[in-house]
Amino acid sequence: MEAYELVSDYRHDDKLKESFHKLALCIHFNLIFSDWCKRGYWDEKYIPYSFIHNGKVISNASVYHMQS
Repeated sequence: MEAYELVSDYRHDDKLKESFHKLALCIHFNLIFSDWCKRGYWDEKYIPYSFIHNGKVISNASVYHMQS
């Protein structure tokens, strides 16, 4: 059985962030996450939960904490 790892809150890990950005481009989001990140939107409120396989992000669900 192949190994998958669940990781979260990796905004300071450049390798995983780049892999996340590539996944987002592959699935055709209208948002380029690398630009979004450079603008400072990936802060402590944005928490991705991603499965990693062979060092690459292969799936993701994210939470953005908001105040009501």
